[in-house]
Amino acid sequence: MTVGRIRVFFEGFRCCCNSYLNISLVRYLDEDTVFTVEQITGMLLTKLKETSESALKKPVVDCVISVPSFFTDAERRSVFDATQIAGLNCLRLINDTTAVALAYGIYKQDLPTPEERPRNVVFVDMGHSSFQVSITAFNKV
Repeated sequence: MTVGRIRVFFEGFRCCCNSYLNISLVRYLDEDTVFTVEQITGMLLTKLKETSESALKKPVVDCVISVPSFFTDAERRSVFDATQIAGLNCLRLINDTTAVALAYGIYKQDLPTPEERPRNVVFVDMGHSSFQVSITAFNKV
């Protein structure tokens, strides 16, 4: 993949425990540099933090990040590590489907009362490499 003058190669290297370590070999200004997935993601989060601080005109310290529901514990730890690299305090990692359900229900005024039958809503996330479906029941609190 080439972006501007940066060329990125994704490779897996065997480490001492006979498993693969996912790293990216980046060619930048005619020099090869190796980064872990956590470092690359940390760089992305750092840029997002800087953009947010510029727009908000105040420091951004805390964050909540959504991840695919099929992420393993190791993948979730990697995302958490990336937030620390970016200097962010990750309050919570939540599933994408949970984030969508919260966004839907948090401001809804016409939800049924607790005595009534709940409103069932289906959320579908069709990405380029995954397909997730979540069915959620809503009542007023």
